[in-house]
Order: sequence, then structure tokens, then C-alpha cells
Amino acid sequence: MVRCWYMEESSFDQRLEHHFDPCQYLSLLELFDCTGVECFKVDHESYETDETLKNLRTERGYTFEDEIHFHSGSPNYEEKLQNFYTEHLHTHEEIRLIVAGSGYFDVRDKDDRWIRLKVTAGDLIIIPSELYKSKALLYWNTNLVALQQTSRGYVLSKRIFGTSGTRFQSRTLKCINNKM
Repeated sequence: MVRCWYMEESSFDQRLEHHFDPCQYLSLLELFDCTGVECFKVDHESYETDETLKNLRTERGYTFEDEIHFHSGSPNYEEKLQNFYTEHLHTHEEIRLIVAGSGYFDVRDKDDRWIRLKVTAGDLIIIPSELYKSKALLYWNTNLVALQQTSRGYVLSKRIFGTSGTRFQSRTLKCINNKM
């Protein structure tokens, strides 16, 4: 299941865990309360028929999925890796099911602090729209399924440092604060 902790900010190798000393782990409920991120466990070996995933597809209207294979032999591997590390947000919720391998998704909490989520095969995470994030894939062979409500793609906005975010992020933070 997803493990998460407040992460030490560092530009040194983003594939490392970057724990504070001592570690500052969060429960999944604490993660949800301060970010809105939801976590589920899915049978990654037969996810097409998994009941949890079926229910999420129905409840949230996910009608499109795309399987992504990322490894050192992938075209433009280094360039894509750097893009993963760039802080950004999407205008839609980001749904990711890890089918094989593992990796990190880094998200900002309501106080703009980084939280690192370690995901492994069978972990499904839903990152709310307008929440700043970056990701670092750990191993050479990471396969994930990206779910969306439509096949139209998504809008990605990189963060401009020195700004407090977008009007969309303000809406997301308001929703998170109202849940607490």
C-alpha cells in the first residue's frame, strides 16, 4: 500500500527517499486531509476485472485509459525524466494505477510542503486537480495505467516560482480545508 512522508527538499538525486531525520510519516487519512489525495489497492495482475477499479470507473465516469511503459530504453528517457521532476499541476484529477515497478509521486500539502508518496504494483492514487506535484519513477521498468474521463488529454501547467499558485489551486485548497 502507498507509504507517504514529508520530504526534505533537495535537488540531489530525486530517486532517493529524501526523509527528514527523524522521518515524518503520514497515514493515508492524514494525506487525504492535507492534500485530498485518495489511495486504493487494486489487483494489478487482473486490474481489468478488479471490483474496486470497476466501481471507481463507474462512480467517477472514467471512460479512457492509457498504459504507460517507462524504462531506460524509452525514447527521450532522460528528457522525460527531467520533465517528471518539474513541478506542475493538471486541470483534471490525475488517476494512476501502478501495474509493475514502483516510483514516487510528490505532492504539495495545503501549507505548500512536499509530501512523497511511494507507490508499488497495485497502488492506485487519485491526485486532485490543481494540486502541485512532480514524480520520480524509481526502477528501470515502471508500467502504469492512466485513467481519464475522456480521451481528450489534459492541460498541464508548470509552476512559476515566486507565485502562490493559480486560482484553481486556491479552489482546491479551499476544498481541502473544508474537509478538515
